[in-house]
Formats: sequence, C-alpha cells, structure tokens
Amino acid sequence: MSFEGWKEGTLKEIAVITMGQSPKGESCNKDGVGVPLLNGPTEFGESHPSPIQYTTDPKKLATIGCILFCVRGSVGRMNWADQDYAIGRGLASIKPKHDDTKHFVKGLLEYKLQYLKNVATGSTFPNISKDMLENLPVRIPPLNERVAISGFIKSIDEKIELNNRINKNLEEMAQAIFKSWFVDFEPFRDGEFVESELGMIPKGWKVSNFNCLVSNLIGGDWGKESPQGNYQSKVYCIRGADIPEVAKGSKGKIPVRFILEKNRQKKALQDGDIVIEISGGSPTQSTGRVALINKILLERFNSELICTNFCRVMKMKKRCYSVFVYLYMRYLYDKEVFFLFENGTTGIKNLDIKEFLEVYRIVVPPDEILEKFNREVEKLFSLIQQLGCENETLSTLRDTLLPKLMSGEIRVPLD
Repeated sequence: MSFEGWKEGTLKEIAVITMGQSPKGESCNKDGVGVPLLNGPTEFGESHPSPIQYTTDPKKLATIGCILFCVRGSVGRMNWADQDYAIGRGLASIKPKHDDTKHFVKGLLEYKLQYLKNVATGSTFPNISKDMLENLPVRIPPLNERVAISGFIKSIDEKIELNNRINKNLEEMAQAIFKSWFVDFEPFRDGEFVESELGMIPKGWKVSNFNCLVSNLIGGDWGKESPQGNYQSKVYCIRGADIPEVAKGSKGKIPVRFILEKNRQKKALQDGDIVIEISGGSPTQSTGRVALINKILLERFNSELICTNFCRVMKMKKRCYSVFVYLYMRYLYDKEVFFLFENGTTGIKNLDIKEFLEVYRIVVPPDEILEKFNREVEKLFSLIQQLGCENETLSTLRDTLLPKLMSGEIRVPLD
C-alpha cells in the first residue's frame, strides 16, 4: 500500500491549541452579560454546549468551529464550539489550521484518545498539558486527503445529528398531542362538558388515579457482573441514567448483568411496559424519569431486557394505556410533581410510587379515546426507535472505520 505524501508528525503541525484559563470570579455572572463561559464537559450538552455562566473578562477564547477538548478529569470529552466561548482551565480549544479538516482533526483526537489518557498526569484527576497535546504523535496525510477523510466523517456525524434532531421533534410532537387532547381537551371542545373535582371535563370521562390503568408493579434486579453460582442468565439492565437515552431512541450504555433464571422469566420487560426511576434524584432533579418499552427496542438486544432494582416496571391493564400513561408521567415530571411524593430528607431520594399511583388524581378518558390516541402517537415512538437503530449502525460504522482511516489502512477516494 502506498502512503505517498503521508508523514509522521505532531498535532501542532495541523492545529492550534489554546489552553483555558479561568476568569476572575467577580467578572462572572449568570445574567447573560459578556461572553458565555465553559468550565468543563458538564456544560457540553448533546450537540452544542449549554453554558450556565458568562464573563466580562474572558482570559482565553474558543472561537466558532473549534474543538472543545476536556483536559482535566473527564479527559477527552469533546464538543464543537458553535459560537465564541470563554474557556476555563478544564478545557482546551483545538483549532484546525484548515477549516475543511476539522472533522479529520476531531477523528484523529478520538483515535489517539487512549494514548492521551495513558500519558495524562495525576491519578485522581487526570490532566493533559498543552505540551502533551501539541506534541501528540500523529500520521499526517496530504491536505487533500485530510479534507476527503474529514468530509467522510462529517457526513456520518451530520446524519446522526439530523436523526437526533428528528427524534427530539417527534418526542415534542407526541407531548404536544398529549397536552392538546388530555390537558386542554382541544379535540373535544364541541362536545358536552360536566363539572368534576378537577374542573370541567368532557362528558363520559372520569376522575380516577393511575391504578385504574396500571395492573402491577414489578421490582428490578441488578444481579452479578459476571456468571457465578446460580446467577447464569444474561440480561441487559436499564438504569436510571439510561432512561433519557432510551427516550431518544438510543440504547446508550445499558450494561450486561447475570441474574437468576426465575428472575429473568419474571422480570423480563415486554412491549408496552413502562420503566420508572424510583431512587436517586437531587434537590433540582426529582425521581420519576420514565422509559416506554416497545417491540422495536426489545428486538435491538440479543437477550432479555430488565431494569435495575432502583427502578420499577409498570404493567398496563391494556396495551392502549401505555402511551397515555407514559406521556402523562413525562408531563408530570416536567411539572415537578414527583417532588411531592419523595421521601428521605438527606442523601438519596426515593419515590413512593405506590402512593403516587393511588393518590394522584387524573382525568381518564374512555377506552375508545385511548385506543385512538394510541394509534395516533404509537407510530411516533416506533419511528424514534427506528432512527435510533439507524444511528447505532452509523456509529458502529464510524467507530470501525475511524482507526483504519487514521492509520491509512483504508483510503478515501479523493474524487
């Protein structure tokens, strides 16, 4: 294989590295005055950063189009600068010398990430210095080939990001339809309304609780990390941290566990189940995050799916109740209702799910309305999972090809 034009070099030959520097405290604010300030990867967001602070005295800047690179703690976390940011000392800005090669440079950093982690100093909080970044040994192809590789990686990344945006819109659409039907009663305004304990509701509807829709609550399991003793049945286990990823159509990093066979049979998730997080939370984030389980999601795993014992599974009395209950739970979570049903004054918060299902009063439409709603909205969640499957395939393709592209094992056509 010919590598004509490729050479051994360092990162500083193809990119400019700027290390962050924290501004003075008195120059920082949260009222939007000055330049948005990033201190670390917790503010990176999904596709672009979400700063919570601003500064009127920026020391170091990452300009639009730069790669934001975490150099302390969570070394290697990356995102794009979609505008100019002031960066604190936990971040570096990496600006490719040729704008058309920025996806190549980011791919190169991902390819060399393990090397950087190995040379990082500090055991508790790893640190990457400017010298380590600038002198990172890399293989550098000619500019035209860097541009071609960059374009290839960009096409995959942009398709994944587009699918993520579509899924976000689909989820918002489903929530909007739910609110229109069951909070504002917009499709039923021409019908007769009657007085109830929750105000005026369409005639034929009733005020009840979630227990009139939920047949059973099942606990989760955590099992063992590897097969041992009677813990031989392989499962995938949804944790509270995985719930937002599942809602977006992603499998996330749901771990493999090994549990008792009798528990596998009893606790395996089924189409229409709803997983709810009952332990965790914080003063600003309640418990009560939910995931809707459907056939497409289940088919993406080669073993049964269960949930951890920090969650519960809600089984529905009828399949057509699932989407209604799921979106109702999402609506109440956004309204911070679940804070009212948490116990424990210190440490980990726990959701009293049994009390919530029994006590919280809701307006319940007739089954024929719920069946119609299910037909309208279920297809949106199926599409979310389908696009999630596509992103999984694209991500696997990208991760498989990246080291081959960066090493020159696979070449991208220059035409």
